[in-house]
Amino acid sequence: MFEPADYFIFLAFPLIVVEVVMGKYMVKWGAGVHQWQVTLGQLFNQLYWMNAAEVIYCPLSFLVKMAILLQYIRLFAPRRQVHRLMWYGAVSTIICCFVFYTMLTFWTLFYCQPRRMIWNKLTPGGKCHDHSPIVIAQGSFNMGSDIVILLLPTKSLWELQVPRGRKIVITLLFATGLVACVASVMRIVYTTKIENIYTSADVSHNGLFIGLWTEAEVALGFVVACSLCLPRLIQAKRKNFSRV
Repeated sequence: MFEPADYFIFLAFPLIVVEVVMGKYMVKWGAGVHQWQVTLGQLFNQLYWMNAAEVIYCPLSFLVKMAILLQYIRLFAPRRQVHRLMWYGAVSTIICCFVFYTMLTFWTLFYCQPRRMIWNKLTPGGKCHDHSPIVIAQGSFNMGSDIVILLLPTKSLWELQVPRGRKIVITLLFATGLVACVASVMRIVYTTKIENIYTSADVSHNGLFIGLWTEAEVALGFVVACSLCLPRLIQAKRKNFSRV
């Protein structure tokens, strides 16, 4: 049967595909090539697709984290009285993610007036707010929420009445989220490299690595969200797996 988390997974997957397509268009216009080897027009096209990917990233991250947190509640705290720490932790994280990602989506969309100036830096009469706070806030929140999501089920996992070997396997499954945390950190590292003046920050070259680490982060989160059902699937289909 379908559960609420499944619908968030269904919504997240097309956005992951869209994010990859955005990256393809960035590469088409020279992402990964040093800035002094591309034309101004190519750079502006890169910035256009980079901003589009940045906007998509916010709802995508929210959907993936919702899918994980809703499964946490179902697995470990179906009622508030069963596991108060898990229930309050998951619900608080959901609320924080919704507020933060909604705010950040609009901030990313409109930090330049007119909006065209986000990618066309020669727009006459345009004005942009500093992009650095967006980068720092987004990176810090993503990393913080990833760590919270990673740590929330730790106590519950080791309280499960199952063999130690199975506990280790399940813990390793959750530990995939550690790689997502690393990807989030690397994304911050490469994003801060383009916070200098555009003429000297080599945006074109660093933009490729921002995209790669972004896709790694959301894809690994998606893998964790899908993998939470694996133990139940294996248990239900044990005979079929044995035959294979």
